[in-house]
Amino acid sequence: MKYHLARISGFDVGPCGNVSPEIMRVAHDAINAKDKKKEESATKKAELAAFKVYQSSAGISSHATEGSGRGSTAADSPVGKIPSYFAPRTGPGAQPSIKSVVKKREQQEASRLMGRCLFWSDLPLTITRNNPFWQPMCDAIAVVGPGFKAPSYEELRGPILQAEKKDINARLGEFKESWESSGCTVMSDGWTDGKGRTLLNFLVHCPKGSMFIKSVDASAHVKDAALLCELLHGFIEEIGAQHVVQIVTDNAANYVAAGRMLMERHETVFWTPCAAHCIDLMLEDVGKIPFVKEVIDQAKSIPKYIYNHAFVLNLMRTYTNDRELRRLAVTRFATHFLTLQSLLQCQYELKQMFVSGEWRDCRYSRREDGRAIARLLYSDSFWEGVEEVCSIAEPLVKVLRLVDGDKPVMGYLYEAMDKAKESIRAYYEGKGTPGFNRQMMIWDLIDSRWTGMLHRPIHAAALFLNPAFSYKCNFDFDDEVMDGLFTCLRRMVPDANIRDQINREIEMYRQCAGLFGFEDAVRLRTRLMPRKSLDL
Repeated sequence: MKYHLARISGFDVGPCGNVSPEIMRVAHDAINAKDKKKEESATKKAELAAFKVYQSSAGISSHATEGSGRGSTAADSPVGKIPSYFAPRTGPGAQPSIKSVVKKREQQEASRLMGRCLFWSDLPLTITRNNPFWQPMCDAIAVVGPGFKAPSYEELRGPILQAEKKDINARLGEFKESWESSGCTVMSDGWTDGKGRTLLNFLVHCPKGSMFIKSVDASAHVKDAALLCELLHGFIEEIGAQHVVQIVTDNAANYVAAGRMLMERHETVFWTPCAAHCIDLMLEDVGKIPFVKEVIDQAKSIPKYIYNHAFVLNLMRTYTNDRELRRLAVTRFATHFLTLQSLLQCQYELKQMFVSGEWRDCRYSRREDGRAIARLLYSDSFWEGVEEVCSIAEPLVKVLRLVDGDKPVMGYLYEAMDKAKESIRAYYEGKGTPGFNRQMMIWDLIDSRWTGMLHRPIHAAALFLNPAFSYKCNFDFDDEVMDGLFTCLRRMVPDANIRDQINREIEMYRQCAGLFGFEDAVRLRTRLMPRKSLDL
């Protein structure tokens, strides 16, 4: 009857010849409403079915899903990859659904409420960018639909928290299984809380990722190398000494002594100092050279003066188009050199500012401290010094950024340090005897930290086993690299028969035989990290 009155042919009826326009419109609306209801019902059933499939594949209980929104436990994220069953609708660059486009007003209101929740709780807005559970949480709420009741405080701190703990323990179990084949690195990092207690964090890293295991109050241990060694030894035994390849700690004297004791107690384990801390100490040593220290002390006065005077600060932002100067931080000596870089980048704008009419008319230009800053900015010797210090520090800052990231870089550290030294040599090339003397002075400071503190046989072995460099130089390594490789083998593999087998496989690696010669393996030598390259 509806199709008949709507004058739609087919469906075993013919169009009505006497129907009025008003009745025809009502019939059309009824047909459209019925079709829309069927479409919504089918869509919801499909979404719920997809949700159940997602639950089954991710190994998530229905209770855990309702409470915590926990995702998959894949290894390439610190919390696991979170696959979304709404990927076509909510992923980056995805096509929005017709429903979301039609309900634009409701979507805007929902977004406002989500923003208000973040603002009222003083939560960082980076949650929306960095938190892998943000979009899956929204997707799960959309699946439930109208009437979803948020979990209470008691539910969050009770069953939902316990379900999350269960998932994390399951993920830790996956990590432990991988230690059998790949081994792991024990990492220890200390910090002081608001009560003055020294807390020691213990983490374990393996190719699957890093995971925090526990934290202990080490206030009575941290200054005593023997007690610190006992604390680290207990954790190694808890993990399983047969799984531990190396221990990474701070570079303080007590940790160095504790590391040596641990290597005596565990014959197959290496102690390695924190590479980022070592390179930061190299930069600190370079910063103590008289001509470098003079430039840094002069440069520090510029941002200090500008940021201590509101009018001058606003004037600077006008001339630099709101570009800020980097200021010094306490934790990393590398910030000294980053400050110099930012000054060098804003050199032209700062000079313009201090000869502008606004500066001449303000009261600060008539004061001695303001005049001193203006004279410094127009000193050619100052800018020559800034350029020199930046040129010799930038290679080391690049290495610091390399080792301070999340990717495994042990196979790149040895080569990166060589490149940094070569960059410093290239800067002083052609500058005569004074330039050569400065180059050797900086090289000696780098070598003293590299040889005496940072460099370990395990770094040389990692370089040898990194196809990105080993095939490029046709294995023409110096004695230091080869000695490090075989030192690692003797320490990590006590069984002589297994070492013989490894040596035979090393020869296959050197000759690019077997899988090492496959086209894909050759093409990806420099594109993938060594571990992933070998997974081929």
